[in-house]
Amino acid sequence: MRYVKFSVERTAPQYEVSKKNFEEQTKKLSPWQLKDEYTNEERYYAICPKCDNPVRLIGLYKATNRQPFASHTGKTIKGGLPILPPHNQKRYEYCPLSKKSKRIDPDEHLYAPEKIHIELYNIMRENFDKLVYFIENMLEIECSTNFWREALTMYVNSKGWLFRWISLENMPWAFCYMAMCQKKLYGQKIKIGGYLHKAIEGKCEQDAFSKNTGKYVRITNQGSTYLPSITLRFIGYDYSIDSDGYLVEIMRVCLDYANEEILSKQMTLDQQQFRNLLRYEMRYNIEKWKRLREVGHEMMPPLSVDGID
Repeated sequence: MRYVKFSVERTAPQYEVSKKNFEEQTKKLSPWQLKDEYTNEERYYAICPKCDNPVRLIGLYKATNRQPFASHTGKTIKGGLPILPPHNQKRYEYCPLSKKSKRIDPDEHLYAPEKIHIELYNIMRENFDKLVYFIENMLEIECSTNFWREALTMYVNSKGWLFRWISLENMPWAFCYMAMCQKKLYGQKIKIGGYLHKAIEGKCEQDAFSKNTGKYVRITNQGSTYLPSITLRFIGYDYSIDSDGYLVEIMRVCLDYANEEILSKQMTLDQQQFRNLLRYEMRYNIEKWKRLREVGHEMMPPLSVDGID
């Protein structure tokens, strides 16, 4: 892996593995730097940003044929507790950055929540407005509060937050994948000239759209024309590690018109975009985001991590 963190906090910053970042963040203090109990050599440690297990940093000070990287230790580091977390085998097996994860079906779901998933659930509860903002920009749409309330109801009732590969970075994708498949767009706004608009403008009669207001047009029946169902689907979530050791997550967004697929677009996740958005206060259309925050609080009762590993 190419990115690590130096705190188990779910929103802790991630840093690319490098000598400079390691020294600035740890000052080379224990337990980030420890002597190996068998070889007496210096070892350098950090925390996996996905599963919170300890990882070893390799190539920081010794020349190798590749740039510095991190690898799971597969064990609790002697002398590392409590700053370095103990190794958790189950979380390791479900971590997209671990080798074992590749042998597990990406569509498999959890039957019981773990601490990471509850922490992410509570983050979504407090930031539902930002999650919606991210998705609307990704899809080039503007949807009503009721649209998002219905999607969140599906997400909570189906326990979509137990998707094994949900992370802080892919949280909006996990929401789409688990709660917005076959979601109808009737009555919602789409960006004029956006990829969804381009896909359906040749299929619909002109009176299937309202008059445009600024950058968006609403999908609606203004005349006598019957408008077939226009629905979104999200399929094909997958992940891999590229040749340079970076995590790559992909998903397809599909658009159906009258049960015919008219768009299939593969997307690649920006690993920092949603994480960065969480640091900012919403300033656009403030009343809308205020209502969506209230929806998040109303539909998602807070969960406690007490007694859960």
